[in-house]
This record gives sequence, structure tokens and C-alpha cells, in this order.
Amino acid sequence: MGRGTHPRRCNADPAALEELARTNLDAVRGQLYSDTRVRTVGGEPLHGQTRLPELPDVEQLHESFFDRSTRLFHDNRRMSLGGMGVGALFGVASTRGVFGRLGGGLLGASLGALAAMSVTAVANVVSGRSSTSTQAHVRDVPGATSTPRTGETGEHLRVMDWNIHQLTGHEDIGFDPEALDGLAATVERERPDVLVLQEVSQGAMEAGGKDQLAILAERLGATDAVLVPNGMRPDGGRKGNAVFTFGDAAIQDARGLRMPDPEGSGVLRRSKLAIGLLEYLGIDVPARFEGGYFPRTPGDVIVTTAGGTDVRVVDVHLSGTGMGSGGTPGSTSAMERQLVPLAATLDAWEGRTILSGDFNVRGGTTEHDFEERTLNGAGLDDVATTLGIEPGSEELRSWPSYGPAYKGIDRMYVSDGLRPVQMHVVRDADAIRSSDHLPVVTDMVVD
Repeated sequence: MGRGTHPRRCNADPAALEELARTNLDAVRGQLYSDTRVRTVGGEPLHGQTRLPELPDVEQLHESFFDRSTRLFHDNRRMSLGGMGVGALFGVASTRGVFGRLGGGLLGASLGALAAMSVTAVANVVSGRSSTSTQAHVRDVPGATSTPRTGETGEHLRVMDWNIHQLTGHEDIGFDPEALDGLAATVERERPDVLVLQEVSQGAMEAGGKDQLAILAERLGATDAVLVPNGMRPDGGRKGNAVFTFGDAAIQDARGLRMPDPEGSGVLRRSKLAIGLLEYLGIDVPARFEGGYFPRTPGDVIVTTAGGTDVRVVDVHLSGTGMGSGGTPGSTSAMERQLVPLAATLDAWEGRTILSGDFNVRGGTTEHDFEERTLNGAGLDDVATTLGIEPGSEELRSWPSYGPAYKGIDRMYVSDGLRPVQMHVVRDADAIRSSDHLPVVTDMVVD
């Protein structure tokens, strides 16, 4: 039963419905891009029995030369380093004098790395494959469509949402085994069917260079797991949103919906990130270098529940109205830039939808009101509002974990066909030590 077959709930704002009806996908060109370079454990293909809906007016993201070069270097590190070594030796041997050899060595190393990456790129094209560490393909299932399936009604579904702060605990740098232990204990106790995470890293320097998708999937005993990265950093690390399923639930398809960084994506903007990483080492940097390159990329994932119902799960980590949001202080312009293009894609799916994550906007504020009206217009309701919980209520405060003072910046929205029955924030010692955020858990029934 698709969303369109259900009566729209009473808290949908008529003005928002009318406004969104006037918004077509053509109007979001340049504000949202589709990125299929997602990460699975071991590069395993996704199930692909139900596909994500096509978004004909949302362009496919094309890698810049900077991104492609960085990816090729880090995905083929041994070959790249080997090319650098050979090139450096040749450059040193071909020149004279200290400065000449220094310059020759640097030039040779650069050319050697470029040659190695070029050979790798050609080999990938010839073989018809891409690096499994950056892209997971979908299985070729005969007859697969983007028509959602409805399984058993009355099925109970538990969804947990959590910004895990790259498993660095309450610090900004360094993988913390205690954070992993606390997270695992919390998940085991809460037993979600679907786990929606933000700030999951793969190879990021500040998080110890760990492959957190693989670590978490193994530790938690997940059935399926997918990471949708925000793009590759100069250090080769990625950070993004991840979805895990448990038991008989499964992930069918996934992509990113990339929102470009409002300050651009050129080399100077990327270098700001490289300098900004010094913050994690405790080194003071000028204010203009704080908050480096960070394009937001909601994860767009199709999950099939244990009862056989296809649900579109949109995993968001938005910048709110803070630094790097591209907004005007005191206005909703940043939220408009991030939410309106995303909301315009939601009607492409005719089934049930969950949109969940870290919005970085306090509940009960003007920005939250705009957020709720926009998503109401797309057919989604704030779970807290549906359950009669006051926006900004203390019971939903989730940040910072060691003394929540901010009003519910982690939230969840659902479409018709999903009926919330209970929502709570986990506040025990395990959850508190795991991240600077607390997890939000929602129980719902598939109608």
C-alpha cells in the first residue's frame, strides 16, 4: 500500500502542500546530485529486488579531477606509492646538485604516482569494474522495479537513530574502543530492526583510520550494512551516513543525494579542510580555516522489513543554521537550501518512507517549524508531534550526551502506512560514553 493510498494526516500544513506542489525537480538542479558510489562490507552487492525510484531531473554526480585523483591514489595505495618511489629514484638519478636532485625527486615522485594511477584507471575501465571500496553494485535481479512491496500488516518495526561521532567518544580525535563497546551494548539491549547512523568514518585520520562500517557490521551482527559517504578527503578518509539491518530485514538499494558545499568545492576550499584537520591535533588555526569542506549527503536506502514491506529510509545529517550552512543568520535560508530539494524527491517513491537523522536545529524554533512544514508538505510527519510530545521537550533532548541541553536536534519523520506508537531517548551509561549524541528509538507499526 503506497503513501498515496492513505489519507494524509491532519497535521500536514495546507500551505506547505501547495508550496511543495509548485516545486518541481528541475528547480533543484545544481542543489542535489545522485551519487551511487556507496560502500558495503567487502564490496558485497546490494540485494536489488526493489530499486530506488528514478529521479530524472536530479543529475548524476561526476567526480572532479581532485576527487578522482585522491580516490585512485588511496584505493590503490601500494601501486601509487611504488610508482612514487620509482619516479623519485629516477628523478634523483637524472639530476645533479642538492636542489636539483630534490626537485627532480619531487617531480619524479609526482609523475610516478600519476603514471601508476593512470594504469589503474585504464585497467578498471578495460575490466569494467570500479574499486569495491568506493562503489557497491546492485545485483541484477530479473523483474526488479521501484514499485514498493507491502508485506504483512500489523508488523512491529523498531528504528534507532544515532550520530556516533566517528566512535571517538566525547573527544574530537582518536578511535575509542570504549565508545564501540558502549554502542554495541546499547544496540544489543534496544534490539532495533533498522539502525540509522551519522558520522560513520572509513579511513578518516581523526578517527584512527578505521573502517567503521566493517567493524560495526561484525560487532553488531548486522544482516546488511551500507555507508553513504560525503566524499573523499585529502587524507583518503570518508565520513558519512550508514544504515544497518538485523534479523530478516535487508537492504535492497542505496545512493547518496549530494548537497554541494555552499562555499564551493575547489582546491582552495579543499585545502581549508586539510588545514582544518590540524584542529584535531590541538593546533590552533585561524578562524577562517575552521569547519572544512563538508558537502552534506543524505543516504537514500531501500530496506525490506522482516514482514516483506519495502521502506525508503532517508538518513540525514544536515548543517542546520550553523557554520558552513550557507545560510543567513536569523533566517531559514540554510534550511531552505537543504530541505526543499530533498523534499522534492520524496514523492517519486509511492511506498512508506522514514526520514531520520541529525538536523542540527533545535525543536520548537522557527527553523524547526519550517522543517516540519516542508516535510509535512512531502507527506511526512514528525514522530514526536504525532505522539503528542511537545517540540523541545526535555524527554527528547539528545545532545550533548553527558548533559543534554539542546532541544531535540535528532529527529524522525514517517509517512502514512507507518504508525508510531512509542519514542524514547536512551540515556544509560553505555549510550552516554559512546558518543556526544544520545540515540533516539522509535517503535512503529506497519499499517
